[in-house]
Amino acid sequence: MVVVLCSHVQAKLLKPRLENVEVVGDASSIPEGACLVVLRGPDVLPQAVVDAVLQTGGRVPVVVAAGPADATGEAFLRAARSVGIPEKCVLAGPATVSQLVRVLEGVDAGSDLPDPPLFEFGEGLLDPPLFGECVWEEQGGGPDTVSPAAGAPPEPASWEPPASGVFVPVLGATGGVGRTVVAASLAAVLKRQGASVAVLDAGHPPCLSCYLRGEEVVEVDGLDERAVAAVLARASGDVVVLDTPPSPPYLSGLLGVTERAVVVVTPDPLVVEATKEFWPRVADRAALVVNRVSPGVRNLRGSFRSTVLEAELPGALGVVDIPETEDVVLAASRGVSPASFDAFGAAAAQVLSLLGI
Repeated sequence: MVVVLCSHVQAKLLKPRLENVEVVGDASSIPEGACLVVLRGPDVLPQAVVDAVLQTGGRVPVVVAAGPADATGEAFLRAARSVGIPEKCVLAGPATVSQLVRVLEGVDAGSDLPDPPLFEFGEGLLDPPLFGECVWEEQGGGPDTVSPAAGAPPEPASWEPPASGVFVPVLGATGGVGRTVVAASLAAVLKRQGASVAVLDAGHPPCLSCYLRGEEVVEVDGLDERAVAAVLARASGDVVVLDTPPSPPYLSGLLGVTERAVVVVTPDPLVVEATKEFWPRVADRAALVVNRVSPGVRNLRGSFRSTVLEAELPGALGVVDIPETEDVVLAASRGVSPASFDAFGAAAAQVLSLLGI
């Protein structure tokens, strides 16, 4: 059995084409005896490779479809190497839907992976463009073609600041770093301080309501730039907090309407490397939050700061640590803000101070 970890858009394209292949959004429940394929896409970033190996505990073989040899593709290759995935299990290069289907069907039939292990599929696209319409295009048209809707491309979003209030987007380069937890904590601390807070959830999928039950949270499709821009322009409050998807494709629009931002990372070199892609554009206005800092990292704090954060992500307004803790799980299960717990509440207060709020 082959299980494919991919984006919801890719899933819609693959499911009708594959038999005996299950398409999933995470690797938390992969049965033994399966082969897991991590497919690069708009919602599946390099950290997903590491997470897949950790979640499956090495019980199943993992194949990585890394895509074209660009910066993201290289990050997928590094992620695969970091968790010991052999080269023959890494597929590199662009591919059409049909070509990928043939590879997956071959794996399901028990065949070896193609040789050479790092190979070029040829023409086409392995993953949807990260900064455009989320589609795959087959070359040459015909029944395999999947293309954008007919007509001219949509007009770019027109970005405006909120109707009132200070705007604070919470950013992160990859999934799972803790953007939603930080956004919920900021909102809760501001509310305690007597501020009126508008919270916009553009994550994918939206998750802020797990922590802010009873609060008014506006959920926005994280892949629709125009929807996010429209809701933001109508938002009002003393502070407007936006929880964004990983490396939002509309980052330029966001940065054009804010003088403050929060960037969330973890003490993971792969996460730091991915964050470097957009860091120079936001550093001078950003508070940097390092989430899930383990006791070992705290003991080496000086070394980590000097060799990683200060060297790789320089120029932040300040750096705030959040220790590794199970409190976030308790917060979600109880439907309360993580700021109800000291670690998150104190960190959120520090971030707001750095931002001058």
